[in-house]
Amino acid sequence: MPRARPRFRVALLDTNVHDRAAFSCGEASLDAYLKRQAGQDLKRRLAITYVLLPHDDDDPAVAFYRRYGFLPFADDPRRLYLPMASIRALFG
Repeated sequence: MPRARPRFRVALLDTNVHDRAAFSCGEASLDAYLKRQAGQDLKRRLAITYVLLPHDDDDPAVAFYRRYGFLPFADDPRRLYLPMASIRALFG
């Protein structure tokens, strides 16, 4: 029987990619550390921070939006838009 692929993956914190400002786990000290200190600690090689991320290809929401023609913005691939041609086809 094939081994099931994990739904999540572990990655190093990338301050240019991961949206720390939107992160909230409900623990104020951890939220503050990730937002203000983790990136500095990584640059100074004082600590390494890992993040747990869903596998994009296993995400049902990603599959839904791709199926209906949504596209990522070039400057922020986490944001999606629906092209006007698709909107016209739906309501035209």
